[in-house]
Amino acid sequence: TASAEITEPVIKEEIVEDIKTEASIVIEENKIDYLKNNGVDIDTALSLLGDIEMYNETLEDFKNNFNEKIIKLKRFKDANDMENYAILVHSLKSDSKYLGFTKLAEIAYEHQMKSEELNVDYINEHYMELINEVKESGLPYFSNIVIHHDYRGLKLGSIMVEYILKECKDKYYK
Repeated sequence: TASAEITEPVIKEEIVEDIKTEASIVIEENKIDYLKNNGVDIDTALSLLGDIEMYNETLEDFKNNFNEKIIKLKRFKDANDMENYAILVHSLKSDSKYLGFTKLAEIAYEHQMKSEELNVDYINEHYMELINEVKESGLPYFSNIVIHHDYRGLKLGSIMVEYILKECKDKYYK
C-alpha cells in the first residue's frame, strides 16, 4: 500500500534501542567522512586529539567562543593592539590546527608572526584574507555535527537524526 503500516506491534523501547545502536554506527562512520569530504584534515586532528569524542569537545568549545573571539580580533586590529591581537590569533591558529583546518592555521600563523613583529600594515592589509578563510573553511558552521539534538534521550548531531530514522524505518514499516 501507499501508506506506511506497522508490520507488527513494536515496543517503543525497542525502537529507541535500535535507533541508539544505529546512531552509534552512523555517527562513527559518517562524522569522520563528513569532515574529510569538507576539507578537514581529520586524520591529523585525531592524531593530535586522540579520538572523536575529544575532537567533538574541542570543536564545541571553539564554537562556543568563536563569535566573541572574532569580535575581539577585529577590535584589537582596529586599535592597533598587536600584543592582544597576537595572543588571540595564536589561539585561532592552535584551534584550527588541532581541528584539522590546515590552511586557516597557516594564515593565522602568519598573522601571529607579523603581529608579534608589530607589523600593523601587514595585519591591516591581510586581515580580510584571514576572515575570508575563516568563512571559507566553514569552521564556525561545522558545529552542526556536534550540536546535539535530543531525540528520546539521545544526543545526536542534527544531520544524523534524519538519516538514522530513515535507516530504522525499513525495519518497522513497509
